[in-house]
Amino acid sequence: MTMTKEIARVRIARELADLESTIIDASARAANLAATMAMARRECDVHHGLGLSEVMRVNLIQQNLTTASANTARVHDGLRKVSRTVMLPDEECPALTGILQNGDSRAAA
Repeated sequence: MTMTKEIARVRIARELADLESTIIDASARAANLAATMAMARRECDVHHGLGLSEVMRVNLIQQNLTTASANTARVHDGLRKVSRTVMLPDEECPALTGILQNGDSRAAA
C-alpha cells in the first residue's frame, strides 16, 4: 500500500500533536515532583544539603523539557512549510500560531 501525501500529512499531524501533548504532560509532572520535593525538604526538616543534587537534576529535566518544547515548535513550523511546498492544504494550527504571534522568538527561531 502506497502512502499518499494526504495520508502522510494526517499521520504526521497526529504524531506531532501526540509529541507536543506528551512534552506538556512531562513538564507538568516534573514541576509537580519539584514542588513536592521542595515541600518535603521544608516540612520534614531535612538538612539543606541533603538531596540537593536530586533537586538540581529535576531542574535540569525541566530545562531539557522546555528545550524539547521549543524544538518541537520549530519542527511544527518547518513541517507546515514543507506541507505548503508539496501543495497540501495549510490547515491553521492554533497552538503554533499562538507561539509565533506572541513574540516568543526563541521558541520560534
